[in-house]
Amino acid sequence: MPETKGDDPGSHTREYTPDELRRLFECAGFEVVFLIARPGRGVESRDLIEDLLGAYGFPRELRGEQMYCLGRKISGGNRVRFPGFLYG
Repeated sequence: MPETKGDDPGSHTREYTPDELRRLFECAGFEVVFLIARPGRGVESRDLIEDLLGAYGFPRELRGEQMYCLGRKISGGNRVRFPGFLYG
């Protein structure tokens, strides 16, 4: 049976940065009310990850395994169907 894009487990998997998640909400016509990150269950390498982020000069805030974002729909807000930062 030929493989389709949907059958490939890696075809749609994407880890977003906190900034990308915020920008996606804005592109969908929402303003972000709050955005938080929490460690996942059983994350034993958090110190190692934070050390690596610091060593390479990347921000350490909002780097939990799971992000939660609450947005509010903007009346008449502009929507961008294919944001350039993801599809460019």
